Amino acid sequence: MDKYVATQLRYGIDEPGTANANVPVYSLLKPNTNARRVILDNSLGSTINMQSIGIDLPRTHQVRQFMGNAKMVSSIDLASDFTTIRIKPAYWDFYTFNGGAHDKVRATRLVQGNSQSLVIAQALLIHIFGEMPKLLGYIDSIYLKSSDGNVVNHIADISEFVRKMAQWNLQVNMAKSIFLATTDVDILGYHWTNSGSWSILDYHVASLQNMPMPTTVKAIQ
Repeated sequence: MDKYVATQLRYGIDEPGTANANVPVYSLLKPNTNARRVILDNSLGSTINMQSIGIDLPRTHQVRQFMGNAKMVSSIDLASDFTTIRIKPAYWDFYTFNGGAHDKVRATRLVQGNSQSLVIAQALLIHIFGEMPKLLGYIDSIYLKSSDGNVVNHIADISEFVRKMAQWNLQVNMAKSIFLATTDVDILGYHWTNSGSWSILDYHVASLQNMPMPTTVKAIQ
């Protein structure tokens, strides 16, 4: 089964504030038609179409704006080991393909697999939750804030968020999640406290200090 459902996903940050993912989608021409059937492996001489998914990552000023009035912050970490995206039943036939000796194989989920699923998972979260001011997403970490300091409401928000993710078959890594953090939040290379103070993490400062001095205009840019 793994042979048929395995697919590849590569993502990278091309420039500050942007992440792009290319998802290989293989397809076969149906006999005597112009229609193509999607399959999830390239072992049958199929053609490949790259579908690109772009995601805007939060910039420093957006993080500051998000955290500026936060009284409590919870960091919810996505469990990406077995993150899967369920396919609607109406589209199952589209993802049914020949399974060799076992005849037809139908995929009801698109398995992205391990850490390679992060961009897809975040894209799905953006689709689910839209522009919610309480949420800030960065790859596999979702930050949920409370600006009024109401613990009960904050817990209710977390509960609703996790429940909504479960409906979409997305799992939370509880061990890496941080709930009701009122101080000492490290986010995007910065250290934040509930008093509103910011500082750059020491290892980021050291990395900058160890960088070679630019000698050309292009390097400076």
